[in-house]
Amino acid sequence: QMNMFVFGQTGIKETYLVSTEQRFMLNEYLIIEDKQHGDLPVEVIRTFALPKGTGRTLPDGSDIAHLDQLGIFVEDELYLAKVILLKPLRTPITPASPVRKAEFTEVEDILVQGDPNKAFTLGVVEGTKEIQKELPPTLTNIAPGWANGQAIPQTGVPFLIDFRKFREYPHIGIFGTTGSGKTFGMRVVEEELMKFSTPTLSFDPHQESIFDESMPGLTPEQQMDYKSKYEIFYIGKDIGVPFSELKLDELIHLFNYVGALSEPQKAAMESLYEQGDTLAYLRQKITDLKVAFEEQEKPRHDRERLSDSQEELFARFRNKVSGSSTLQALSWKLDSLENTEIFNGDVHGVEKALKKRKTAVIRGDIKRLQMISSYVVKKFYKKRRNYQDARERGNKEGVEYFPMFFVVMDEAHNFAPKPDFNPTKQVLKTIALEARKYGVFLVMVTQKPDALDKSIVAQLNTKVIYRLKTASEMELAQKETGL
Repeated sequence: QMNMFVFGQTGIKETYLVSTEQRFMLNEYLIIEDKQHGDLPVEVIRTFALPKGTGRTLPDGSDIAHLDQLGIFVEDELYLAKVILLKPLRTPITPASPVRKAEFTEVEDILVQGDPNKAFTLGVVEGTKEIQKELPPTLTNIAPGWANGQAIPQTGVPFLIDFRKFREYPHIGIFGTTGSGKTFGMRVVEEELMKFSTPTLSFDPHQESIFDESMPGLTPEQQMDYKSKYEIFYIGKDIGVPFSELKLDELIHLFNYVGALSEPQKAAMESLYEQGDTLAYLRQKITDLKVAFEEQEKPRHDRERLSDSQEELFARFRNKVSGSSTLQALSWKLDSLENTEIFNGDVHGVEKALKKRKTAVIRGDIKRLQMISSYVVKKFYKKRRNYQDARERGNKEGVEYFPMFFVVMDEAHNFAPKPDFNPTKQVLKTIALEARKYGVFLVMVTQKPDALDKSIVAQLNTKVIYRLKTASEMELAQKETGL
């Protein structure tokens, strides 16, 4: 029994503790032995020490004379802690109650939120190092840490997240500035997804989702081989957007990445493009129509004869397109769009990987990832939605199976920025709102949480917060978490 007591004015949510023998540790778990309420688990949220011969009042405003009643003398050095209660009360904590260290079984239901065989293991709970020796074998040596370039043994109670609860509380946000550990945290989440063979679509602009190297310091039992659990797809080589499947608004949006269309160019594209056109067919239409306009602009006796298709195009679009200069600019921009190589290939390989319950890592610079993300996410979300709807109607005949899956987006603020409209943001907002029904979950990773669309941030029910810099980011974290 340590010489620790509840001290001063108490409440129903927090109180102060005092001791002359025991330094309090931040985040440690203690038990207040309250005669009225029974044993009350608390967590230390602030600690301090006062030197010998201190003043007449303590940090909470309490008069130091009250210590005499607890058998504590002010000549001694004093250790104090502010604690929060971990179970609800309707009447205040009893003053002067004795306090002791918590045993694992007394806080197990608070600290352990799942079975490690059915939950993500994401680290250890801070302040639980001393009760690690009381853990059952199922919770021992499953959450190694990292220090000095290698894995180190587990240092507390494992922090577990039951991913089956994502049906009720979907989506994860990982926020933190560059160098804060955000990317490391993202990789831990991705490894857990792979451990449970959870289909995952990962957008990887910085080529950081690599899982081939073994980690020094791990025991053979702790080592996992992820090589068979994921596949990498490079834009322009292994994955691309089939041009003929693009809707008009998607195509017009893609031009923003190589040179936004002027109003005359947009009007021409709206007239000329029909869904199902191949890139070559659309280019030929633009070229033929440009030739027709150029011939019409010449004096009659200098004109060359037009082909049947050119004449037909001119008759259809002469009043809808402003002229050959508009078509020439449109042709150049179409060439620039093609040169991004986003139309080289399809998504069949990615679809196969997801159906095999693998992680499909999509690589490319941030601009090209932005360009293809709308098409890719929307296509697979639609497949999952169609399958789920058919299953609920009891009519799975003729509808192909498609699994539930996660979407991991590094630099998420580039895909769903707060102010701008874009097709990717629209589909992510839809997923954010409909995930409970269809089982498609988001992991949004960003160093700029205040630049991420507000309605998406509001749906990120699990937030992993690393170091933040700006006042607006900290204000957002405080508002979203109640911390």
